[in-house]
Amino acid sequence: MKHPFPEYLNPDIPIILFDGDCALCSGVVQFVLDNDRVGDLHFASLQSPVGQSLLRYFGLPEKDFDSYLVVEGETYSNKFRAVQRMSFHMGGGWRFLHHFSRVIPRFIGDFIYVHGFKARYRLFGHAEACRLLDPSQKSRFLDLDASVFKAAAEA
Repeated sequence: MKHPFPEYLNPDIPIILFDGDCALCSGVVQFVLDNDRVGDLHFASLQSPVGQSLLRYFGLPEKDFDSYLVVEGETYSNKFRAVQRMSFHMGGGWRFLHHFSRVIPRFIGDFIYVHGFKARYRLFGHAEACRLLDPSQKSRFLDLDASVFKAAAEA
């Protein structure tokens, strides 16, 4: 039985789910925050109640993560496709990179992504500290929105 889409989330807001324990993953989130021209991407860690409810919705493992996810409504992208969708939503020159990357066959992109992702802790370690966010950035983290966090924790 498929879990319902979490009603406390707006399906029109693209969400990046990331491994909150991974320094590389946290670095990518910081990169997106600094370079996102559009500002419509929101974030939640895979370990959070929001991330866990979305993993359940999509029928994905709730631990032993192997990819970022970019959630767009009732669909998700992972691995290389997730990176492509991030660049699309960032706008500006990043959208050009998204279109350019579409010439790379998915199996090649996924192969490169998977091998880099498997080595993330060995190469970059665990996230030891979090960046201080300004109010506009903080509002993009669903884990930090008290009403969303509470609804996810109760789901």
